[in-house]
Amino acid sequence: MPPTSATGSPRPTPGAPTPAAPAPGPRVRGAEGLASTSLRRRCTGAEGFTLVEVLVAMSLVALAGLALIELQSLQVRSATALTAATLARIEADNQAIRLLLAPAAPSGTVAGESVNGGVPLRWEASAGPSPAPEAFPDLVTLDIRVTAAAGGAPLASRQIVRPR
Repeated sequence: MPPTSATGSPRPTPGAPTPAAPAPGPRVRGAEGLASTSLRRRCTGAEGFTLVEVLVAMSLVALAGLALIELQSLQVRSATALTAATLARIEADNQAIRLLLAPAAPSGTVAGESVNGGVPLRWEASAGPSPAPEAFPDLVTLDIRVTAAAGGAPLASRQIVRPR
């Protein structure tokens, strides 16, 4: 066993040949070393992407962009519909309060148009029978429906009961 130093590495034997220092230049690790590969790429122009790879990457980015645009437009449509429904509920509440404060309940159907929050709305209130005609013959049910001014499905509805 050869003698070792305090650090545990073998001590050189006097008179033994010393190992040769590495040759100057790029360091090569094995037959396919990293330095030799990068030098070979630099020299041959093998770096970068092919045209097909670039086109595929650009088409994927374009598809992702289209998906994001579609998502944004869906959010805008949802926000617009939510705003219209909220304003219609407020208008239905306004009409319910107006009908409750009126001196007498309408006997048939009343309708009108109003603008709430800059959105034109159409409302309609129709009188119906009392919820319990035998017990409360002097009550009337009023159904209030609010739609967009252009028509369509009701955006909001309320039902109230009040004296005739």
